[in-house]
Amino acid sequence: MTPWNKGKRKMDDRLRAAFLDHLKMTASPTRACAAAGLSTTTAYREREENLAFRADWDKAVDLALEQLLGQAYRLSMEGLTRPVVSGGRVVTGADGEPLTETAYSERLLEVMLKWRIPQMGETRLRVSRDDPIGLEQEVILLMEPDDRRQLIALLHRYAELAAVRPAVAALELGHG
Repeated sequence: MTPWNKGKRKMDDRLRAAFLDHLKMTASPTRACAAAGLSTTTAYREREENLAFRADWDKAVDLALEQLLGQAYRLSMEGLTRPVVSGGRVVTGADGEPLTETAYSERLLEVMLKWRIPQMGETRLRVSRDDPIGLEQEVILLMEPDDRRQLIALLHRYAELAAVRPAVAALELGHG
């Protein structure tokens, strides 16, 4: 089904709300557009031109990702109960009820721990606000995704060079 507003630039409050409601559930702008009957061009144009909508969009994606994290936690800690299958058939017990097993995702748990605990190899960038320039997350979120990616790449490069600097200084001074 072609969105009703293909090629048009108008997006009213009702369409914004429908889009954001679906974005909160999926974190997928494409799916949210389809559910709201919008073209992706219209949604992205609105995001570019409307700062409040951009902030709402980012909040909706954050909420969806938090829900995903919660589900990942449940799968890794509580597991997923499923029927036991053998030879393509569900195995039943003496009482005729299907037997079940609970599967836990150790890999998912490992990834979650690495993400949350720096000592386990976390590679997320931490920005210190000790300098006068400081970086505010709210301002970074207002940036276009490509600009945000470029900034993060440059900050990673900066961190790499900062880590190398003491070794270079030692070599220059003849201590290495």
